[in-house]
Amino acid sequence: MSTEFDREINLRGVIWTGVALAGTALVVSLLMWWLLWGFSRFDEKRDVRLTPIEVASPQQPPPEPRLQVSPNDDMRIMRDEEDLLLDRAAWVDRQQGIVRVPVDVAMDVIVSRGISATQTASPPKSETVAPKGRNLNSLGRQPQVREHPNDSKP
Repeated sequence: MSTEFDREINLRGVIWTGVALAGTALVVSLLMWWLLWGFSRFDEKRDVRLTPIEVASPQQPPPEPRLQVSPNDDMRIMRDEEDLLLDRAAWVDRQQGIVRVPVDVAMDVIVSRGISATQTASPPKSETVAPKGRNLNSLGRQPQVREHPNDSKP
């Protein structure tokens, strides 16, 4: 019975299929190598070539004062300062007792009060903040949350 099964397998066809697959893989690999080589040659031709003078004396940085020396560090510092503004309480208007509170505290206050569909609250239009490096505890006063005149308790 095994001899009949062996006769059904076309060994010559299997070998030719393997050879055809290997040949196709070789041709495709050669075509890809040629294509990438052509792309690199194309890029080399389009690149601006430096003159011997430019090669001998590379460009020096611009004179002082430089506007931005390290953009990544500047962005990190700016984000850290913004995070401090969002995460710490500070006085907006000390005379009227208006305080800027952290986002999570403000969200808790809004959730506890609830908002009706007819209410529209506008933020205060003051831009003053506590001096850099000081928190409310160092000001000697405890922050109090003032309600907006349009707010009504449920």
